[in-house]
Amino acid sequence: MSIILKLVEAIQLAFFVRALVAGCVLAVTCSLMGNFVILRREANSSHAIAEMALLGVAISMLISIPIHIGVLVACIFAVVVILYFQSRSSLTSDSIMELVAQVALAAAVLVLSQMHGYRSDPSVFLFGHILGITLEDVIITTFICLSVFVVFLRFKNTFMQAIFNEDLAISLGVNTKIMNVIFMMLLGLLIAQGVQLVGVLLLSSFLIIPSNTAKIFATSFRQMLAYSVFLGVFTTIIGLFISYIFDAPSGAVIILVMGSGLLLAQVLKRFLKH
Repeated sequence: MSIILKLVEAIQLAFFVRALVAGCVLAVTCSLMGNFVILRREANSSHAIAEMALLGVAISMLISIPIHIGVLVACIFAVVVILYFQSRSSLTSDSIMELVAQVALAAAVLVLSQMHGYRSDPSVFLFGHILGITLEDVIITTFICLSVFVVFLRFKNTFMQAIFNEDLAISLGVNTKIMNVIFMMLLGLLIAQGVQLVGVLLLSSFLIIPSNTAKIFATSFRQMLAYSVFLGVFTTIIGLFISYIFDAPSGAVIILVMGSGLLLAQVLKRFLKH
């Protein structure tokens, strides 16, 4: 009974409603983008861009500029670096992503070590602070996610052509290089906003887990898109309520719920198979 009262109490709190709205909006967009990330076999790209976002946080704190601006610039810079190495280097895609991630993390640690006096706690950006967001954060998150969503839908079919059969896409006149740039820029923009809600260390899971869970049961790509969006939103809502009831870090709880869902789906699939 006390848990029910806690749930009723939660939805009456303005900060919790803001977290629900922002979390669900982010979950929809991340789940959709995540399907294409895993089909492109570039799951590490979100990790690399998020690590660069941490460097953006560190530099912003060091030179006292708005952190969201520093994060956005850092994420776009990460995308540019990744695209440059992909087009000019003989390194594999995984190696490029890991290189960017590790160098960015090392640079972030170095910058943070040089700061003295009172500064914002950088751990907030490691694990997110979705329950502490303002109405302005909700509006910005909604605007950015909606913008990414609209552009994504505009080029969805072209992205699919470039992923499933690049040679055919080129023969049909699709500029696959431009499509790759557009996709990576959308991903960078989404990550720049997402890390401020669920954190640098957790955002990659926000992108990857719902899509991989949906992949277990989906029999078509359309189903995979639909299932991933449902799972992303559902697990975000459940995670937020659990984190409120037990006073636990929201971002971490959401990812644990997503991970538990993936494990349960694997077990259920194996059970149904037998």
